[in-house]
Amino acid sequence: MGLLTLSPMGFKTAPDPSDPKKIQLQWNPSLGAGVLAQNGIILNVAISPDMLTVSTLQTQGVQTPQPFLCKALVDTGASGLAIDKKIASDLGLKKKGVTNNLTANGAKISPVYFVSLSFPGSNLKSYDMLRATEVDLANQSFHCLIGRETMSNWHLHYNGQTGQISISD
Repeated sequence: MGLLTLSPMGFKTAPDPSDPKKIQLQWNPSLGAGVLAQNGIILNVAISPDMLTVSTLQTQGVQTPQPFLCKALVDTGASGLAIDKKIASDLGLKKKGVTNNLTANGAKISPVYFVSLSFPGSNLKSYDMLRATEVDLANQSFHCLIGRETMSNWHLHYNGQTGQISISD
């Protein structure tokens, strides 16, 4: 069983009491709640072609692409995994079909791929084959949305008062 605990740090600046011309950095644990409320749950992820594709490429002697490392937003409003179109392009993913994606901007036909998803720096379970839809996240600080399909394998504890998140699988 894997476990990942995140505790956003809250820092603020304040005048130095011994020298008002200087600024000091102060840790304030209650600011972590504000960071979580503003940004949501952000995880580091590695996205690769699915294991079946990797195995086929290796059998053919073709070099496989390096995993795409990025930030992912845990999104309870998303039903499945969604990846930025740059990830699909950089990894050379092959389209496996299309789907009607219901987004905040309305319905959109989106390509579907199969990918592997892992969580570097944690012992959370990796997924060798997940269905991922392509979305445009170019203007976001994250490049992947983790939806309810993946979250259904987790116990997720969101402590809004402290800003601490725990995920176990």
